[in-house]
Amino acid sequence: MSIKFPKKNIYFFDPNKFSDAKGRLRAILVFKKTRWDLKDEGNTHYSSYIDELDREDMLAGHNEHLRSLEHVRSILRENNVDFIECFRSELTDKLANNRLVITVGGDGTLLETAQLVVDNAVLGVNSDPDRSVGSLCVTTSATFAKLFNQIIKRQALVQKVMRFK
Repeated sequence: MSIKFPKKNIYFFDPNKFSDAKGRLRAILVFKKTRWDLKDEGNTHYSSYIDELDREDMLAGHNEHLRSLEHVRSILRENNVDFIECFRSELTDKLANNRLVITVGGDGTLLETAQLVVDNAVLGVNSDPDRSVGSLCVTTSATFAKLFNQIIKRQALVQKVMRFK
């Protein structure tokens, strides 16, 4: 079963909307803290019930997230994108102003980011597809380079979605 969206909500992405005066694309890379990060910060929610199997899985997920994040960074650098970074908990609408917003994490990172930014395109990258469903994220680190190339060549279709206030 496929869902048909009205054509007025689908359009080609225009990178110029998020470019500086010299035509350089501006972006903000928003990423999550992993469960491993939170454990190391002494977050009792995670550290109180973790057994050895959980530790191994958490560390594997943490390492995969870091690999994905570094891959996205490298693609942005290769394409001469002027980007800044922040944890999702540090994001403000002002930081994201006039920037393409790229989230690296999962659906939680994308949804928390989407609550804060109003007039920006948000591109969700699922950083650990083996451990996270990430159904709202449109790409993974494995497919990010191809999609990003389509974005800068104006070949990527964007879909506007309804938001609740």
